[in-house]
Amino acid sequence: EAKAAKAKKAKSIGSSMGNPASKKYYSEGFWGSPCLLGPSPESWVEIVRSGTFYGATGPDPRKVELTEKDILSMAANHDQVTGEGWFSDGAPVGYNHASSFGVMDPDSTRAAARIRELQTRKNSHGGLSLWGLFSWTPDGARRVKGGEFSAVSAELLPPGVASSKLTGKAMPGWTLVGATLTNSPFVPGMQAPSLSG
Repeated sequence: EAKAAKAKKAKSIGSSMGNPASKKYYSEGFWGSPCLLGPSPESWVEIVRSGTFYGATGPDPRKVELTEKDILSMAANHDQVTGEGWFSDGAPVGYNHASSFGVMDPDSTRAAARIRELQTRKNSHGGLSLWGLFSWTPDGARRVKGGEFSAVSAELLPPGVASSKLTGKAMPGWTLVGATLTNSPFVPGMQAPSLSG
């Protein structure tokens, strides 16, 4: 008798698990179990460096000058951006500046990585570089490992454009709001992204 009751209960639970109309569908412990994923690969990637740089087109190419002070302000402003919670999981690393060009479909704007931390480091050109600890998504890791992208480009807001999301006050200096994988970087000579570093 006890065996028959136990079998009936098991059958009842089993039949309710695939039925959204059943209260058991929502209340069984299986639905509250966390999904454990393996750790994302992480690596340090050079994002931008100090210097004077020119666009590659036209008789009067675009000129951008970034001083070491500008690189330091990117690191300082990143601390504020992180403290204010602009990005819940780190600033996004996208593909080919899709968001900057107004391409907003889900495939174009998905993240290749998230920037967890920043460091400033002297570089071989005698200037200062901003490096980010990239936590790669599976798609980003696959595409970098496969050699689809040879460079990284910063996504920056110039001085006076970014403002605190908590106070509304303008943030001094340049503000890093993300980066992108690309094959045509504006800043030449930086290290290529990799999954180790």
